[in-house]
Amino acid sequence: MNTDRNYILDNDGNYLKIIGNFHPDGKIVSYVKYFPSQYGHKTIEDQKYSFNSIVAKSFVFLKGNPDRVCFSSHHGNIVTCTPIEKVKKIFDCREKLQEILNNKEKYLGHPVGSELIKFLDHIATKVNMGKVGITGSFLVDAFDKNSDIDLVCYGNEATTIMRECFDKFTISYRGEFAMSLYLRRIAHMKPMNFDLLIEQENRKLQGLTQENKIHINCQPLREDENDFFEKLELIDIGEIECIAVIVDDTEGQYAPSVYKIEIIDIIQSLFSSDSNFSSKVQVFISYIGGYANSFRKGDKVYLKGGLVLIRENNKIYYGVELTPWNTDSFHQANLLKKYS
Repeated sequence: MNTDRNYILDNDGNYLKIIGNFHPDGKIVSYVKYFPSQYGHKTIEDQKYSFNSIVAKSFVFLKGNPDRVCFSSHHGNIVTCTPIEKVKKIFDCREKLQEILNNKEKYLGHPVGSELIKFLDHIATKVNMGKVGITGSFLVDAFDKNSDIDLVCYGNEATTIMRECFDKFTISYRGEFAMSLYLRRIAHMKPMNFDLLIEQENRKLQGLTQENKIHINCQPLREDENDFFEKLELIDIGEIECIAVIVDDTEGQYAPSVYKIEIIDIIQSLFSSDSNFSSKVQVFISYIGGYANSFRKGDKVYLKGGLVLIRENNKIYYGVELTPWNTDSFHQANLLKKYS
């Protein structure tokens, strides 16, 4: 069952975002997006909420609750989670989109909601709407005039069609709009080359709505029956900083993303002195959604992340993993030179 990007309402009144489709027994890997606060600027069900965009801060929000932290072999490290018995409600991305389509009038008078409806009307005859969902603030009715539109789509066919729709029905982040995208992204990254970041970002399904210039994006997710992570077990064994070339981007378009790589140079790692080790590092995995659909075969990239041992059936190899739960250093993937 595809749970990625769905939301949870827990018994404490927190709204949490689910990450991934495979979870430890009795728990759902998730992090706090909205939490009750008298100082909050969001309103859900007539209650004030504050918003969180940093995954690792969930360790703080959930402190004092040891059952909200666990190791996940599918995620490769310690993560925040929600025990099944503490789940009050699950908000499903696809179900919510169908609800919106059946109640368009609720959104037409809203500056962002009206842009959502216009976009959905544009794509309705082009893509199977059962393969499209909505996440973010619209999923839990927390949207306001400053909200983005966060869509998801499932599978390769839907992703291909949605790319055509974004090319046709949104304004790309180029020219006069490029700087706004750079500032949006660099707030969560270490500085990098402007042109390369814009190139990296414009590969994703994102843009501005044509009328009110609202940020809209769509994250491709895997089909339920074709999830690459079902057969993987990840174990964190340290940190690595390296330069690599993308040799296969087939699974990179989805979140969580998996790119096959070849290491050019290991800048820093416990295994730097092992001349044969670089050939054993075969993939770059990112649970940070911002790096999904960002790189193409032939790209040269800078990677800084966790070093993970990977068990795939009877095969053992290594990978670079970027995890949003990291609290020790800044995990990042930067395009250095695009494929030619």
